[in-house]
Amino acid sequence: MKARIKIGAKIGQDHSFFTWPRVMTKSNLKSSYNLETKNSNMIFEVENSGGIFKCRAPGYGQEGNYGNGIIFVFQKDDLEFLD
Repeated sequence: MKARIKIGAKIGQDHSFFTWPRVMTKSNLKSSYNLETKNSNMIFEVENSGGIFKCRAPGYGQEGNYGNGIIFVFQKDDLEFLD
């Protein structure tokens, strides 16, 4: 499934919790762990894992792309499904 994460959604990433589009970024760790993603309308490949949604995209847990771990979304209503 493909989806976008809605602005304001509660998310988890790398053992931390944020509100989308705030995420952790390895490129700016010296500044803060609470930074905004560069593309808040990014399309993710989503997998339902027992009611928790694993969201992968380039830089967010997708194989072959440097970046951080996947983003976890906890409420289905916090995703805009595209297919």
